[in-house]
Amino acid sequence: MKTLISPIFTSLDKGLWKLAIVIGLVVWGPAYRALLDKLWVLYGGLETVGQWAQLQTFSDLVAAPAFLGVGVGLTVLIAQRKASERTALLMASYVIGIAFTLPVMIAVLVFSAEITQWMQLENQFQKKLMLSASLGWLFIITSQLNSYWLGREQRGRVLLFTIAISSPGLLILGLGSLFHLHDLMEIFLICNIIISLACNIALIRYLWIWQRSSTESIKQFRLACKRLIRYLPAGFSIGLLTPLSGLAIRSTIAQNMDWEAVGTATAIWRASDWVLSIAQSVLYFYFLPKISKEVSSQNLLGSMRNMAGQILIPSFAALLLLLIFQNPILHALYGDQLEVSREITALFWLGDFLRIVAALFLMGLYTLHASKAIALGELLSQPIFALLLFISINLSLVDIGKYHLLTYIIYSIFCLGSWVYIARYKINRVDI
Repeated sequence: MKTLISPIFTSLDKGLWKLAIVIGLVVWGPAYRALLDKLWVLYGGLETVGQWAQLQTFSDLVAAPAFLGVGVGLTVLIAQRKASERTALLMASYVIGIAFTLPVMIAVLVFSAEITQWMQLENQFQKKLMLSASLGWLFIITSQLNSYWLGREQRGRVLLFTIAISSPGLLILGLGSLFHLHDLMEIFLICNIIISLACNIALIRYLWIWQRSSTESIKQFRLACKRLIRYLPAGFSIGLLTPLSGLAIRSTIAQNMDWEAVGTATAIWRASDWVLSIAQSVLYFYFLPKISKEVSSQNLLGSMRNMAGQILIPSFAALLLLLIFQNPILHALYGDQLEVSREITALFWLGDFLRIVAALFLMGLYTLHASKAIALGELLSQPIFALLLFISINLSLVDIGKYHLLTYIIYSIFCLGSWVYIARYKINRVDI
């Protein structure tokens, strides 16, 4: 009897452990960002939250093309290819990511003074901007490693690695906020740069040993590059346009209103980011490897339908609860100084729900290797939002919310339509 029951409990323990890891992965991102914002509010108020968001976006501007292009492609291909090809895919994604984003980082460093002025920031932020760009480039290593482990469904490694590299900077920021250290943003950025450098050195050493020990390494590397290069258009479209649009959005708000308005808008988005980020993390960490394996089967349509039900219903319910209890939640996250009408938050958060709808079908497009559709669709996302704000004569938070909602109505319709159209022709003959 004991021998019959023991495997059942072992299976339950493994299932609970896997569930705990997935929960940790999806919660860590929004929790980390919320804690950062809370500490920045304590350090310098809502204005500092808006300014940090600008620097963080510039870090994303450099790193995102690699992650959203070859990084996501790496996860898909690792899930679909043989074990013997995995190291070559990791090496190719790292080299491509570093090489193709280097010109972006150099451009930011060269034109840092002009960019700082364009972003409506004071001259003292020029050095911080340069540090932020350098961090983004060095941080590519983390996204590539996480994508590699995720493709192998080693989510525990992803969680431990993410916590390990995030914790030192978080600790320094917490202590710095408590004691109001001078130039805390610079200290925080330098700390993360040191951690990223160590990670890069460790991976380069590992890949060098692999290259020297394998006779087929060069051939495998070239083939891996050929497979991953198709994801570059999507990476540069989303990875460049989204951060650039985010910078333009905040700069336009600051120019037409003030930095406190930027901080308020950022706080509203950060609050819903708990729902948005968790939904996107579940899509990326759990569903992407799963549906990548099913892309050539007749189960893909059913998998997408199940994924939609499991993602969209809880997300809508969570955003509705956030809207109902917005005042206590916003006060807990940002203090009593943040007062926003329910009309404004409803516009912002309904737009965010449509972002989740779009993200769901975006994952489907990635599994179909539909890089051109992904790249084209990005033009209908944040760039449209930035354009609508730019051409507005007078801006208010209500206007920003309306434009945000309109943008994601358009984008979600495009992602849904593109997936349906491409899946119809590729479902049985995807060239993997």
